Amino acid sequence: MSTHWDRTPVTTVPVITEGSFLLSEESATKRSHKGNNEFQAGNDELNYGGESTMKPTWTTLDQRDFTAELEEKTITESNSQISLRGGRNRFEGLVEVEYGRHQGGICAKRWDNRNAAVVCRQLGFSGMAWVTRIKLREGDLPVSILYVKCSGDETSLDGCEVKRGVECGTTERAGVHCQENRVSALESCAALKEEGFAESGRYAIDPDRVRQGVFQFEVYCDMTSNPTTSITVVSHDTESRMHVAPCEEQVCYGRELKYEAHLIQINVLTRVSKSRQQYVKLDCRHICFIQSGWGWWVSWNGQKMFHWGGAEINSSSCACGMTGTCSGPARLCNCDSNDHIWRTDEGYLWVKSLLPVTSVYFGDTQDASLEMAFHTIGKDLQRKR
Repeated sequence: MSTHWDRTPVTTVPVITEGSFLLSEESATKRSHKGNNEFQAGNDELNYGGESTMKPTWTTLDQRDFTAELEEKTITESNSQISLRGGRNRFEGLVEVEYGRHQGGICAKRWDNRNAAVVCRQLGFSGMAWVTRIKLREGDLPVSILYVKCSGDETSLDGCEVKRGVECGTTERAGVHCQENRVSALESCAALKEEGFAESGRYAIDPDRVRQGVFQFEVYCDMTSNPTTSITVVSHDTESRMHVAPCEEQVCYGRELKYEAHLIQINVLTRVSKSRQQYVKLDCRHICFIQSGWGWWVSWNGQKMFHWGGAEINSSSCACGMTGTCSGPARLCNCDSNDHIWRTDEGYLWVKSLLPVTSVYFGDTQDASLEMAFHTIGKDLQRKR
């Protein structure tokens, strides 16, 4: 039977397993700083099209008999059997479950990474498990499981809460991608893409690989924006447009950025990246800025930097100063105009050795009815090429 995987982007979440023990997202994040090297981020040709060589081994029940006999109820003990169908290899596919003589798919509405880990473990895989959601296709078995609720450390679905029923409420079915053995995480999102991972989502990476000093950490991988490579995205807590609190003195306002990974980990990632950039923006009215020495940002290693997005390093300039398009002939930044007009300075910082931005400082906003500013600091974006 010809099958295909839906190409619509879905969230692909790596699950860290250690034997039969599953780390929660919170504990996984903490563990990434404490030395868990038992993490796998390989892939076995994730399939998005083509002829499947995996054949289901069960006999499909007649739809009328299936629907009539299947009553909605919760199962706490059973002898479940699981099969993967529609994948390119034995590690992936649509999850189909048999309880007694009832056979069918699992509704993906509440499908999560803990459930996927248990499914892969029951199938005999000891590595990582990725959640996938697959669009319902012609020839797929009807839903027999409305939802599965596992804690993540069960050896099979027999130990999970399983609710049977036929009304799913979504056209997506539960799927998984399993890994056979535990191996080290790959060094970057680009490395993951080269191994066949094509869907954007959160993955664990290890830039200096296992047992080299810096432990793996989780990032978002943008697999689709660039056709030739992936973008490794590191987030922080100051990405939204933020108001500069009123204060009068030079750099009297400061905002420290907290990243989702340790700065040492991020710096090691830089070594395997070819390019890097971070967007910065300042909306302002009636203030002084970098050219006047009333604002700056701080690099990852603590240096005060006197340039803004789009300008050369320590040029006391913004992007408009480099192109001669600022608000006045002597201006190097629009926000140094210190007048009543709302102005903006924005652009990308790109010097690898200085990024990411760790804090920003501004001042001259005491008169809130006249002097005002808002800053926006983007994510740290890194590419292999």
